[in-house]
This record gives sequence, C-alpha cells and structure tokens, in this order.
Amino acid sequence: MDPGLHPNPAGASGSHDILYGVTCVSATDCWAVGESGASIIQHRTLALHWNGSSWTAVSTPNPGGSPGAWFLAGVSCTGASNCWTVGHHSRPHGDNVNMVLRWNGQSWSWVATPQPDKSTGGYIRQLNAIRCVSMADCWAVGSWASPPSQHQVRRTEAFRWTGTSWTSVSTPTVGWETGVACTAKANCWAVANSGTAVHWNGTRWSQVSTPHSASTFNTLLGVTCARATECWAAGVLNVSGAAGSAELTDMLQWTGTTWTRVATPNPGGTTESGDNSAINELDGVACGGPASCWTVGSYWDYTAQTRLSIALHWNGTTWSNG
Repeated sequence: MDPGLHPNPAGASGSHDILYGVTCVSATDCWAVGESGASIIQHRTLALHWNGSSWTAVSTPNPGGSPGAWFLAGVSCTGASNCWTVGHHSRPHGDNVNMVLRWNGQSWSWVATPQPDKSTGGYIRQLNAIRCVSMADCWAVGSWASPPSQHQVRRTEAFRWTGTSWTSVSTPTVGWETGVACTAKANCWAVANSGTAVHWNGTRWSQVSTPHSASTFNTLLGVTCARATECWAAGVLNVSGAAGSAELTDMLQWTGTTWTRVATPNPGGTTESGDNSAINELDGVACGGPASCWTVGSYWDYTAQTRLSIALHWNGTTWSNG
C-alpha cells in the first residue's frame, strides 16, 4: 500500500472517516487515530497502525454503549508497547465524557479518567491532545462546559498520568486547550483556541503572554518543542481591516523568554474581500530537530472551489512551502 493511503473502515458512500492525530515510535511503528462511521453523528473510535509497509485498522473499545459518537483526537507513545490516545464519547442522556485508551503492545483498553462537574445533565467534556514524557508521566488536555441552559462557559481541563491513575490538575481558564508538548517532566506547554499558551514548571500551570493586537486575534491548534528554548505553536490568525477580514496561517515561536510571531506563507492568499476573503489554517506542527520542523493544515482555493492541504517546512531560518 502506498504510504499516503489508509483504510476507510466505514467504506460506503456518505461515510465518515477522519484522522486527527498521529505519532511514530520508529519508521516501522506509527499510530493514527480518529473516527469512523456511517454518518457524522453515528461513528466509532478509529486507530490505524503503520508497520513500515501498510496501514492496518486495529480494534478499539467504544465505552458508553450504542448508538452514539466516539472520537479519538490525539495519540502519544513512549515505546512499542506503551501508547495512549484521548478523545470523548457521547452518552444516551446527552453528555459527552472524556475518554482515554491505552495500548499495551497487544490491544487497546479503556482507562478511567476524571469527569469534571456533574456526571449527567448535558455536560460536555472532551480531551483534545496528549503527550507522554515517560511511562509514568503523561499529560492530557482539553475542555469541558456546562449545558447551554446554564449559561454555558467552556473551561480548560488538564489530567496527569503518574504511573497508576489519571488525576486532575488545576489550569488557568484560557478557553479550549487544543495541544500539549513537553521536553521534560518540569517543562510542558499547552495551547488554546483563545490564542493563549500556558506553561508547566513542574509545580503548576501558568499563563504566558502571546502576541495580540486590536485588529487581530488568533486561534492556536497545535504545539511542539524541538528543545526547551525552541517551541512552536501553530494555528489561525484572523485579521480585520477596512476591506473585510481574512484567515491567515499563524506561527508563534518560543525562544526561551518570549513568544513571537514568525512569518509563514499563505497559499490561499491574504486578501480581505468579503465573500472571497482568504482562508488559511495550520492545524499541527512537529520538529525532527532545531532546524527541521513541519506544519500542516489547509486553505480554500476559490478557483477550484475546494479545500487543499498545506505543508510548510522550517529550515532554521524561514518557513516555506514544502
């Protein structure tokens, strides 16, 4: 099988197969996770494994009963027999609950995780990203919200695996946490859809200033660290002007002291022209070293009337089309 191809378990016309997260232990051991189903509201967890020559679907549990929706958003491994994936699943009475699965080298199994606030009544919880420093040190981040009838407010959630159980750790309320990255037990970063970054120093999470202005606001969707003094956060920069607004690629760099914005190409253009405003987005970023990073996403091509992929490369000096 070509490396770019993967199974689509749902298979039929109108089916719903999407991958959201990927990680590699080695060139012959990678995992991709997401969801698969007959429709957008009836789908189950999806885990695919790469063995060096082909992708194969691997069975995953779907706790919570049927029918419903199960969703895996992120995956992280410390070795071939120790991987974690996170997401959420729905329950019949309308709640979404956090979900964590673990791979032991033979099979995926469900592991209990905290569920903030009340257990029923329309509460929405979802884990969006996970990062493991070791077998006994992992972080999972996401968000939870009360029901719309209770003046819904979305709050952050962060859970830590210490080798025996997942425990809740207090974080600043910064919106919907979308990514997490670590270089050591006492040095982790999480980013949020509010364009905010929070840092773990081994004792607590604290908010760290990121670039903002009156005419722009950004959404951060992914984060990675090449080393303690070089981290990258990717997302979308929304720009408003006299001609309208545009969605541009956004990339922030941590240099050890501050987050600064670094220029990135916008394949979908930069125009602010009403119905034809530019639409660009970066969703994930990863580094093989300080002078080699990749970020991926998508843009809208108005000529072709379709959404196309973006892949940009960092060579240590500039980001350019890959």
